[in-house]
Parts: sequence; C-alpha cells; structure tokens
Amino acid sequence: LAIEDIIEYQGHKVYKVIVDAKSNKFFSIFYPIHDILESLIDVDGLFTRRYWTKQDEGNRKSERKYEFHQEQNIVKYKDKDYYIRYGIQDEISSILYVRTLDLRVGTPIYVDIFAKKKNWQVKCNVLRIEKIRVPAGEFETILVEPELRFDGVMKKGKAKIWFTNDKWHIPVQVQSKVKIIGAITMKLKSYRLGKEIAHNK
Repeated sequence: LAIEDIIEYQGHKVYKVIVDAKSNKFFSIFYPIHDILESLIDVDGLFTRRYWTKQDEGNRKSERKYEFHQEQNIVKYKDKDYYIRYGIQDEISSILYVRTLDLRVGTPIYVDIFAKKKNWQVKCNVLRIEKIRVPAGEFETILVEPELRFDGVMKKGKAKIWFTNDKWHIPVQVQSKVKIIGAITMKLKSYRLGKEIAHNK
C-alpha cells in the first residue's frame, strides 16, 4: 500500500492510494493472485472520490471503476447511478479511514462502505494489542476485525487487520478469506513515513 501523491480530481484535492498485491512464487503454483487497487481519497473529508480495481485471482479476472459524487449522494458504476450515504468509503479508503480513528480495545467502530451495489455499515471489533513480526520488522499492534457481509477484495466473514499501536496506525498485516484455498495473509515488507494524515476524534 502506498500513498503516491496528492493530486487534483474533479476540483478536489485527493490522496492517490495504490495497492499492488501479488502472491509469492510457491503460492502462485496453486492459486496465482495479482490485484491492483486504486483509491482517490478526499484530503479534507477522508472519504472516497474514485475506486478502481483490476483483479486476477486464479482463473477469475475482473475490472471495476466506481465514480463517487459524494455531494450528490451518487456513485456511478457501469453507466448506472446508485444512492450512497455522504462520506461513504470504498474497500481501500475504509482502511485508511480507520487509521485516523481512536482505536480502543473493546470498543467497536462502524464504517460505511459501498460494495456490491449497496451501502453497508461494517462493524469493526477492536480485539486486543499484540506484538507481531512481519518482513518490515517487529511491531506492537492493535488488532481490528471487520465483520464483512459481502464478497469484495476481502471475502465475506471476519477479516483481520493489524495496525501499529501508535499515532500512525500503519496496517502491517491483513488476513482475509480466499475462495478455494481458505485464507491469505498479507504482510508489510517495508515502509517509509510521509506527511501525517489528520486524525478524527
């Protein structure tokens, strides 16, 4: 995951966020995965303005683009308009949004996400603080478990996201269900701190 730059989009300043996820060589023998996801996140509102995905998983390929017109409560997808609640997130912007919240163990948080042509309110349980090791190093993390009721980038069920337990809340590990093989774990390989994103209280 990388926040590449702040750009102008439809008259709004947005963070351009890219996720490029690939399975390793061994895993690719059984179930190759290469997903590219791009989210344009409003700098002031910290909600999505556009979401584009290109997914190649096993024998299944798909490409989608969603244009969010937040002020008009509309998202455009395949030449159709769908109603959205103002401030709605996509599947990637939601992770960046959660980063800005005050995460407290035992206190669930709720995030509005548009997926599968519907508005969803996703409950995210803040489970516990634990130390984990990933290729980027050892981190004290706070484990968040979204309860997903739809299949998207992360599959229906309980996903797990480990954020660093500091002011940055960097997502260092993500675990999600995957069709056929059961589950996949994505781990942070390296990181570089940029400008701080304003936090929501």
